[in-house]
Amino acid sequence: MHEFAPKTFFHHIKKIELLKKFFVDVHGLSDFPAIAEDAPRGETVDAITDLYNNIPQDKRGDIDKDLATVNRMSSERGVSLLNEMAQKKGNLVELQEYLDEGFHDRALFFYLQKSEIFKEAITIDEFYDQQGWKRHPVPKKNLDAVEGKKKDLRKEFERMFKEETRGRTCLVDMYRHGASLYVVITFEDYPASRPPDGCKR
Repeated sequence: MHEFAPKTFFHHIKKIELLKKFFVDVHGLSDFPAIAEDAPRGETVDAITDLYNNIPQDKRGDIDKDLATVNRMSSERGVSLLNEMAQKKGNLVELQEYLDEGFHDRALFFYLQKSEIFKEAITIDEFYDQQGWKRHPVPKKNLDAVEGKKKDLRKEFERMFKEETRGRTCLVDMYRHGASLYVVITFEDYPASRPPDGCKR
């Protein structure tokens, strides 16, 4: 995965209307610069970078997180995964005009126009890197049957983690990819650490 650098990211985007939609429609920044179609590439990137650099700090965090997520999927592996999932869902028609552009344009298109596909793809991509995930061998089962047990799975994990005081609320998401079913289990409401009686904070 390549590191996210704002100016480099903006340089890779060919279709500026995608960045305008990201900043204006998604994040409500109405002062996106007016850029002529024949403007030199360097001037275009500098104008968008200036806009980015002047974003108030209270908004910068969410914008950086979203751009870094798109940047993560702006690779051959990421775009191939997005395209594959789009094909399965019959959603390639709107993507045709972006097929000749770079990985960044295609990833940003999916983020903006096909958010559900993007969300599923980023989840599966994170499995590939094995950061914070665990793989467990399980008996072969019909995927429909497994998906039907989502509620039972959530209840059982909540029961175990409450007993171990590791969390109270369990969230379970399932994503199909080929012959595999990816199960994402997360917990909320972790108990706060409390010092023993008599100790000062």
